[in-house]
Amino acid sequence: MKRLIIIVEGQTEEEFVNQSLRKYLYGKDIFQVSAIKISTSRGHKGGFVNYQHLYNDIQKVIVEPNVVVSTFLDFYAIPSSVPQYSEMLKTPNYDEKVAILEEGMKRSINSYRFIPYIQKFEFETLLFSDN
Repeated sequence: MKRLIIIVEGQTEEEFVNQSLRKYLYGKDIFQVSAIKISTSRGHKGGFVNYQHLYNDIQKVIVEPNVVVSTFLDFYAIPSSVPQYSEMLKTPNYDEKVAILEEGMKRSINSYRFIPYIQKFEFETLLFSDN
């Protein structure tokens, strides 16, 4: 059985994965889902301030057996250290911007077991929207 580990940037995303997404995926026969907050410095977790922190966290878990790793990151204020950031700045289309960054991360990690996801709109904003 495969496990899904989603690396998130903060407590809100962690709660969403552990309380809502896990239940939804359980209904789709994915039984082991967990969220891990990005390690930013010794003893501190949360916040996406540097791609190297995310990269290190992915490398720690992607080597585990039967695991698929993903991310749940906001596009807003994404660090300039993310691969292909400068390339992303060249397009005005936000869907393309997200796709360029996700592709850069996928190339950087270079594993078929890694599926990057960047949320185009800040996740917390969606929680308070009426649509």
